Amino acid sequence: MKKMLKRCLSILLVMIMFVPNNMWLGIGKVEAAESNATAMDYVISYGVDSAWEGAFNAHISIKNVSSSTIEDWCLEFEMSQTISNIWNAEIVSETNGIYRLKNCGYNQDIHPGEVVSIGFTVSGNKTVEPKNFKILNEFITVIESSYNTEFIVYSDWGNGFSGAIVVNNTSEEDIEDWSLEFDFEGEIKEIWNGQINSNEQGHFYVINEGYNQKIAPGNSITIGINGVRDNQNVAPHNMILHTYVYENKVNDEKIIDVDKSMMVEKEGKYYLNSDFNNLCGTLNTISVETFYYTLSDLDGKKVYADYIHVEDNWSVLNIPLLYGENRIELVAIKDNEIVEKYDIILINDDISKMNSINSFLPDSDDDGINDYLEMIYGTDPINSDTDGDGLLDGEEEELGMDPTKYDSNDNGISDGEESIPQIIKEGRYASTLYEDNMAIPSLSEVIAKGNINNSIRISEYNDYLKGDERAYVGKAI
Repeated sequence: MKKMLKRCLSILLVMIMFVPNNMWLGIGKVEAAESNATAMDYVISYGVDSAWEGAFNAHISIKNVSSSTIEDWCLEFEMSQTISNIWNAEIVSETNGIYRLKNCGYNQDIHPGEVVSIGFTVSGNKTVEPKNFKILNEFITVIESSYNTEFIVYSDWGNGFSGAIVVNNTSEEDIEDWSLEFDFEGEIKEIWNGQINSNEQGHFYVINEGYNQKIAPGNSITIGINGVRDNQNVAPHNMILHTYVYENKVNDEKIIDVDKSMMVEKEGKYYLNSDFNNLCGTLNTISVETFYYTLSDLDGKKVYADYIHVEDNWSVLNIPLLYGENRIELVAIKDNEIVEKYDIILINDDISKMNSINSFLPDSDDDGINDYLEMIYGTDPINSDTDGDGLLDGEEEELGMDPTKYDSNDNGISDGEESIPQIIKEGRYASTLYEDNMAIPSLSEVIAKGNINNSIRISEYNDYLKGDERAYVGKAI
């Protein structure tokens, strides 16, 4: 996925140093969401500012010592005493002495070299210092059913236009610190209510402005655009929305499990049996409100995502699969926090298992073969007739020819000029031929050049056929 933002999952490395009136508590590493992202380091410090009988004021500071921004932070730590008042953060939860403090929006991002300080009042006299600090936030792709997008053109002049992308939150949860990626075969001259974080060959990545970082349930944000395009049909497309949620792993109880009885494990990857169709397993439903999965290819690019019904014994019927390696990530969420993630790599060597996902994969040259399969077949994804024989690559694949060879059977005749047996599809017969008790000609197979189903249309006939040469549609009387 073409983006520069980072996932911030921390690993705490405790390091004790004494400083006057201040305790440096640790160095944490915020891991990047993707392999091409730069890791980010932060330093957390704690200090007591003032004290009186029965209470004291203290602060926690988070310093970004990396070259990348820490996005939408949420801090977790252990403290045995009670926080009675807090500023520059809000208490998300407190369970058995484990506090979660969330940013206030205006201080959600910590830029390189910056420090965010949280002040609070603690009831009771100063005793044990807080410990086990870590930053919790997970960068995820928003499920498509939780939002929708639309492109609006306000005015158009020649190849210039003024318009907007509108993102509507159709879920019941806030979408925080949003970012949006999309493809646009034009030029964006001006943008407002968003910032272009990157643009790689027409693939744009737009981040929020801070003041509009949260999209509440039922609300929307509007990103204004002034730009240039070749014609009025060119519009932003392939829009994908991202957000941050807070990872929640308070205990080690297993929440998600996968049934592997139809798989064979080899070196950490699971090869599917020929009769595998459904991905299934068990789920601790007490700990889960929302359950979904994402499918990514071997490069980590997300191809598909969908919800899974929350039940003790869950199942995804006829799960969409790519040919070859499939990276499946199962995600369980409760109270807008990730409670568990389960990753598994499935190896599929049956192209027919791609049938349920083909419609979701792009076909750049409209030749009837999606770009992913073109990579497997060795055909050109931006040339509808790779071998130049006059037939689309998809037509050749359907007719049993080789879309990479001008003359598949090496008989001196190009595939486009080759006369071959073909089956006439049912949709090529006029609907009037399917009236009750009417016999239709059994012309299911013909010998012809090219793809006969692109040119033939059977709309009438002048006599009934007899014996094996007739077929009946409807009820017999």
